[in-house]
Amino acid sequence: MAEKETNLMKWQATLTPEQLREVTVKANKASTEAKRKKKELKNYIQALLEIKDDEGVDNYTKLVMSLYNKALEGDVQAFNSLRDTAGMKPKEEVEISSPTQIHIKLGNDE
Repeated sequence: MAEKETNLMKWQATLTPEQLREVTVKANKASTEAKRKKKELKNYIQALLEIKDDEGVDNYTKLVMSLYNKALEGDVQAFNSLRDTAGMKPKEEVEISSPTQIHIKLGNDE
């Protein structure tokens, strides 16, 4: 199993239980902080999208219309973004075929 150990596992093996606990606590705090920042950013973006102009049109609608206009002008990325967001993204399928057939014989047929 020594050959299969990753660098992280090797590094962890050199730590005392106290050091390992300290590293784990720091990692958990960093992860929690990153999640908090991501959630905060999501909330800010949501608030910005919900702002309405004098005519009652929100920023989200304006962005969608802007993307739509770019797609009409021939911007392929804008078209793909609209299509994918609308749930019409084509499925990517991979087909594997073999030119030869494989026969598997089970048992002792003589």
